Amino acid sequence: MRLLLIVPLLLASQFCLAQADTTLIDNRICIKTNPLAFIDVYGGYSYRLGAEVKVINNTAFSFELGKYYGLDSKLDVKIHPSGFIIRPEIKYYLNKHKLSVGSYISLDVFYKKINFDYADSIRFPSAPTFEKQYSISKDIYGINVKLGTLIVHKKKFVFEWYFGGGIRYIKGHNSLSSDENDHVLTGEGHGDLISDGQRVIKGIWPNLMIGFKIGYSVKSKGVKLLKSR
Repeated sequence: MRLLLIVPLLLASQFCLAQADTTLIDNRICIKTNPLAFIDVYGGYSYRLGAEVKVINNTAFSFELGKYYGLDSKLDVKIHPSGFIIRPEIKYYLNKHKLSVGSYISLDVFYKKINFDYADSIRFPSAPTFEKQYSISKDIYGINVKLGTLIVHKKKFVFEWYFGGGIRYIKGHNSLSSDENDHVLTGEGHGDLISDGQRVIKGIWPNLMIGFKIGYSVKSKGVKLLKSR
């Protein structure tokens, strides 16, 4: 977790120092990817590609698509995952120069559909414990408020970091019978909070997010600012 915080801040500081003059770069169109999505063991590995377009003045529209995949590794939390995520976002940049760059606040919504297999231990009364691999399918809808910063370095390279929170609504099902579902072993020695999160197939839950993106500005413009005297 410390690494997730330190790396974006160090990179952002380097970009900020490079732009500490009277010229700001206004991003008009850029493409981005989310490196952390490739190693998200809990949420699921996914390829992510997105774009951001300046709408007017300080407002921009961002859109991200992702596809889930598995590595068939012993480290995988989800077994043979598949699915996709769609994430539109409207941003308002907090500067007085009518630029779509710098610090921002945004409203982020998403729809995620994911299917995967999972293994649990099950024990019926007066019967030995056995392990079963079963399938889980989820439709997840979420809405978040985010704070972040987007910087364009030398009119080309984009770096963005963000954090935020909101809620997610989960609707899904699994292939266990109702009796098997009632006798899944949980708690000490049979999983943790991560395991409990995988099993959840319904309800409204809090959603926290932190991360960074890198990308390339397809269209940008340098804006010179008058020095204050």
